[in-house]
Amino acid sequence: MGMKTPWQLLSAGVVLVLFTTSVQCCPSVCQCTTENFQTSVDCSRKNLLTIPATIPYNTTELDLSHNYVQDLTYVFQNQNNNSEFLGLENLEILKLSNNSISSITESVFTKLSMLRELDLSDNNIEEMNDKTFKELQNLTHLNLSGNKNLDLTNNTFHTLKSLVYLDLSNTDISTDNLWIPPTVKILHLTGNNWDSFNTSIIYNLQDIQFLDLSRNNLMDIELPPLPSLQILNISQNNIHNLSNNAFSALSSLHTLILDRNPFSEITLPVFQQLSQLQYLSVSHMDNLVYLNREAFRGLHSLTTLQMSDNHLLEYIHVTLFADLVNAKMINISYNNITALHPVTFSTMTNVTTDIQGNHLPCDCSITWIIEQDKPSPNVINSQDISCYENDQRVQLSKLNLEDLQDHCGEITVLANETEYQSPIGASVILHCEWTGNPAPLISWVTPRGNMFIYYPSHSLVWESHPTIEDVKENGLFHMDHTWHNTNSYHSELVGNADRILVLNNGDLFIDYMLRSDTGLYECIVENSKIRLPLE
Repeated sequence: MGMKTPWQLLSAGVVLVLFTTSVQCCPSVCQCTTENFQTSVDCSRKNLLTIPATIPYNTTELDLSHNYVQDLTYVFQNQNNNSEFLGLENLEILKLSNNSISSITESVFTKLSMLRELDLSDNNIEEMNDKTFKELQNLTHLNLSGNKNLDLTNNTFHTLKSLVYLDLSNTDISTDNLWIPPTVKILHLTGNNWDSFNTSIIYNLQDIQFLDLSRNNLMDIELPPLPSLQILNISQNNIHNLSNNAFSALSSLHTLILDRNPFSEITLPVFQQLSQLQYLSVSHMDNLVYLNREAFRGLHSLTTLQMSDNHLLEYIHVTLFADLVNAKMINISYNNITALHPVTFSTMTNVTTDIQGNHLPCDCSITWIIEQDKPSPNVINSQDISCYENDQRVQLSKLNLEDLQDHCGEITVLANETEYQSPIGASVILHCEWTGNPAPLISWVTPRGNMFIYYPSHSLVWESHPTIEDVKENGLFHMDHTWHNTNSYHSELVGNADRILVLNNGDLFIDYMLRSDTGLYECIVENSKIRLPLE
């Protein structure tokens, strides 16, 4: 009963051999942790010149970053084989960043078929070819950033069928022969000193979700259709203008970062096709002076607008944010805004705004900031808001409503037209003349209940409204208005966005008089103390 058969003894011996070969001492300079039969080995920041030879065979994660390894050719000097990582076939994560690696032989990764993540960033690698990653069929993450002057053939990534994350930032890589696997979803191309971007390299990336082109020298941007792209960062480039089609093919985009570009103005509704956009950052623009009132048209899904630290931006049109009906946070701090009316935020039901660091006047135009009994946006950091009186900075928290109301002049009406007759199809101008200081808010209300707002708080308001010369019969405003050249009645114009608008002097202009336009028009002139309706 107690004797073991030779087979039993042999089996026990096999078990013993397997057990002893699966346990290997951790290199003395490294830290090894094992959990669920998987071993992680951390040899980072150990001043290593070569890779230790006694790394456990069951290692799944190996961190060799921040050392002085120069060559991977003979990293296991006690093994005479053709593969440098023989014995680590279970390795899934390999970190070799911040070493001094200058070259990689074709056989280095031959036995690492299980590898999923490879970090070779911040080395001195200059060249790779189509055999470098040949055996890495399961690789999903590859980081080559920080290898200056990296030269790749167009087939370097050809065998990476599973790649979803690729970082080629700070490599000064040429895009002439670059091919990126269509499986890539996250692509970092920042800091490559490009002044133009070869869009053909991303044309087939139909699954890409994240694209970072920041810190280049791109002078313009117009991307191909990328139906899955959700996040785009083109900050810190040299883009002076945005075309109307710059983002037209990015239907799924929800985050757009434009910071630190030399825009001086945004005159077109360049974001209007981004119906899914939720986050927009237009900050730290040293040259930004002017935003057309239609600049943010169509951004109905936007929840966060970061538009801060634009030190030349003095003027915000009172209807600039009209389409941001779902906005929860609007940061316009540390610009140089000189007037801000609460109507600016009137289309939003639950918005928080940061307006500190601007150049608001100490008068009745800012009473809404400290009034508690009127609906207004939630102003954060209100204790840090200052206003200016005779160029002297005053802490708003030290003032009360009476102090501000004392700096609110009377409004005088200069003209009041009560009746006007016009033929159907004609153009009509209704006048509303006034004087007042500070400038009052002008609101036109049509017989159909539509409201048109004019707030002449800055000379740039005239840039957002046509002049009387523009709307004359042969003026620029009518260049494509073919309906004026026919005898037909054009009832379809009832929904035309620019058929009724406010001119740059506050008058209301009706381009084509419809039957439904007849009735009572009201011009309301108001500041925080006075409200004068003119009919």
